[in-house]
Amino acid sequence: NTILKNVDVTQAGVEENVTNITDGNGLLPHSFESFAQGGSDSEVAASIWLSKPAGIATDGGSSAVVTDSMGNPHTIQFARPNALTLYFIVNITLDTDNVDGPPYPTDGDTEVINALVNYIDTFVTGQTVINAQCISQGMQAVSGIATLQILMGTAPAPGGSANIPTPFNSLATLIAANVTVNS
Repeated sequence: NTILKNVDVTQAGVEENVTNITDGNGLLPHSFESFAQGGSDSEVAASIWLSKPAGIATDGGSSAVVTDSMGNPHTIQFARPNALTLYFIVNITLDTDNVDGPPYPTDGDTEVINALVNYIDTFVTGQTVINAQCISQGMQAVSGIATLQILMGTAPAPGGSANIPTPFNSLATLIAANVTVNS
């Protein structure tokens, strides 16, 4: 993916519609939509231009003009991922007998929050948030945990533990302020 060759682009992806009608994702017929996180609009558009097939339309809510080798301007469209904001409630039962190692540290809540935020920061556009994988990240963050439950959702005070599918044009995001730890 030539978009990723831009050092300021942290993530990139492409969706295409090869049909004669607008598809279920809203992509125009015979077009593709590139997604880029980071990089300037002009840098992203120039990267797309370098690998864009002739005669195939670009799609997306952002654009920049690229000038070809003949001096002709071309508007290249692309998209920036939408943020899918996550909220977590983490319920921790402490291992008070210290059976599995050292006790829960005094800053354990903060360490669990940081581990979860850092984990979600590794996600790519369209990646599903899997509850069991989040629990694993929390359990590995510190010692002294007997059980860990994560309730997660896309609104404050989530009440479920179901996986969260992320739309193809969105990026799951989690900030520390959106994580409540009960230990």
